[in-house]
Amino acid sequence: MDGILSDLIDLMDQEIEAFRELLDVLSEQQRFIVQQRIEDLRESVAEEEELILRMRDLERDRASKAETLSDTLGIAPGKLTLAEIIQIVEDRYAVRLSELRRGLLALMEKVKNTNAVNQFLLQQGLRFVESNIQLLTGGEALGSRYVRTGRVAASGGRQVVDRVI
Repeated sequence: MDGILSDLIDLMDQEIEAFRELLDVLSEQQRFIVQQRIEDLRESVAEEEELILRMRDLERDRASKAETLSDTLGIAPGKLTLAEIIQIVEDRYAVRLSELRRGLLALMEKVKNTNAVNQFLLQQGLRFVESNIQLLTGGEALGSRYVRTGRVAASGGRQVVDRVI
């Protein structure tokens, strides 16, 4: 059981490191969004995707170790949580697993918050672009037309003047 717990601790250390890297990448993306560095943002998103794949593998491996541990302890597979493992194992493992659990949860919260800020910044940028397009195209009214009833109906698309008069 010591080997399984050591492996579990090692996997959690790796997960924490991956979450730190992800947080760095998301913070970098925030700067790229604000500075409108689109190509850098694209590269950063590719890096984020690679990290997420690595994190998914680590999580799968951690779940596998937890399942092996549950088999060793005679607990039904899939029923053993990290909090329960902490309560069951020796103090030397419980203390370390508790630290790792708290660290992982804190990093997950930071990643969630940073991701929310990035999403907000991207939405604001999109609104800005859309409002500029409306200004350049004359707004929604430019694409309007009259129908038989005498009412105005939107044409459903934007029109841009593409010729010189």
